[in-house]
Amino acid sequence: SFENLNVSMPKLYGLRIGESRRNRFWLFLENENVNIKGHADSLGDLRIAGGKLQEKYNKYKASLKPFDKRMDNLYAEYDEADSLGDLAKMSYLDSMYEELNKERINHVKNMAFDNSDNVFGPFLTVNSELSYNLELPEFEELYDAFDSSIADNIYYKKLEKRIKLLRAIQVGAKMPSFTQEDSSGNMISSDQFRGKYLLIDFWASWCGPCRRENPIVVALYKEYKDQGVGFEILGVSLDDNRDDWLLAIEEDGLSWPHVSDLKGWSNEVSDLYAINSIPHTVLVDPEGNIIAHKLRGEELKEKLETLLGEA
Repeated sequence: SFENLNVSMPKLYGLRIGESRRNRFWLFLENENVNIKGHADSLGDLRIAGGKLQEKYNKYKASLKPFDKRMDNLYAEYDEADSLGDLAKMSYLDSMYEELNKERINHVKNMAFDNSDNVFGPFLTVNSELSYNLELPEFEELYDAFDSSIADNIYYKKLEKRIKLLRAIQVGAKMPSFTQEDSSGNMISSDQFRGKYLLIDFWASWCGPCRRENPIVVALYKEYKDQGVGFEILGVSLDDNRDDWLLAIEEDGLSWPHVSDLKGWSNEVSDLYAINSIPHTVLVDPEGNIIAHKLRGEELKEKLETLLGEA
C-alpha cells in the first residue's frame, strides 16, 4: 500500500517490479492512500483501490473487456476465413470490426464527456484510443466541455497542444516545413519540392499495412511523377533501425526520396504533423498548401488523376 502521498498533480503512473518492463502495472495516483492486492507473478489480476481517479480507471478498464472479447472472437473468425480463402467472409468480418470499433470509440468518448469536470476526461481524450481515432472537431468539442478548473493538468495541456497542431495541418493550411537527413546522409528540405504536387508518406519498415500499400504507391509514382506540373513523394520513416529502413526501401523498390531521424514514434516530423498511426499521407499542392490527408489506394489514384490528368 501507499500512504501519505504527495504528488504534484493527478497522473497515471507505471509501477515496475524488478528490471523487466513486462513486470509493470498502471495506477492513477493522487493524494489518496492506495492499496494493491495480488501477486507479482500475475500483475494482470491485481486489485488496486485508491482515490476517485483510480476507481474511474478501474471502471474504464473493466468496461473495455466485453469489447476485447468480441474483438478477439472476430480475429479468430477472420483467421479461419483467411485460411480457407473465404474473401466474402473476410470482407464481412472487416465491416463487423469497423462497426464494433466505432461502438467502442463512442463508448470511451461518452465516458470522457461524463468526466468533463475532472482530470479523467482529458486523460481519456489523449491517453486512450480516442487520441488516434478522433478528428479535430471532436477534440475541440471535448475541450470546450472540460472545466477550466483542471487547466493546469498535464492531460488538459496535452489536449491543448494536440488541437494546436491539428489546426496547423488542416486542409487549406500551409504545409509545416521541415528538414531531415535522407537515406544517403544528405539534408533534404520539404520546401525544395515546391512547384510539384507532393505526397508526404509516413511509414516504417515494421509497419505491415505500409509495406502492403507500397506496391500501389510505386505504380502511382511511375504513372504520375512526370505528368502535368509533376508529382513527387517524400517518405518519412518512423524507423529506429537504419539497416531495416534501408533494406525496406530496397526490397519495396521505393525510388523517391526518404528521410528519417531514426527516433521511431518520436520522429520530429511526425510530431510536427501530429501523426499517431501509420500509414498516413499528406498531399500538398505546388504552392505548399495541404489539400488532403490519409489518401491511399484508389482514392489517391482518383485524386492524382483529377489534379494531373489521366496518365
